[in-house]
Amino acid sequence: MGKIITLSTNLIRPTQDYLLGIKLDTLISDIEAEKITPPAIRFINGIAYVLDGHHLLSLQNKTRGKAKIYVAKCPDDLMNISMFPSARPETIEDRNELISHRFYMVESGARTVQRQGIYTFEDLWNKNRKNTKPFDSILTLV
Repeated sequence: MGKIITLSTNLIRPTQDYLLGIKLDTLISDIEAEKITPPAIRFINGIAYVLDGHHLLSLQNKTRGKAKIYVAKCPDDLMNISMFPSARPETIEDRNELISHRFYMVESGARTVQRQGIYTFEDLWNKNRKNTKPFDSILTLV
């Protein structure tokens, strides 16, 4: 089973190049209701790569600069409901599906977004200004 650790968001590499505004909006309400699971990452040669949770990590980067994350060590290292009893079961199922699916693809995903100039969550946020700009005023209140 994976473990949960706290890590600076500056030490985690994004592996996708998009953030959807509607997903950020839903995520903020889920955070307030404590219905979320932590983002999932894996380490390769000491570097943390995102398996799932770019939207949450982007918000946490803007508000805290650090995040509690789930570290998966293999594609079958999945979350279970007993670890996150207040989370929606479908959220855990979705996160697990992406852990399994993306486990061996994160390095290539990181290289792809780095070619677009995305190395950090600040870069990811700024690249998606059309979708993230409406959240700037909300995040200053957090």
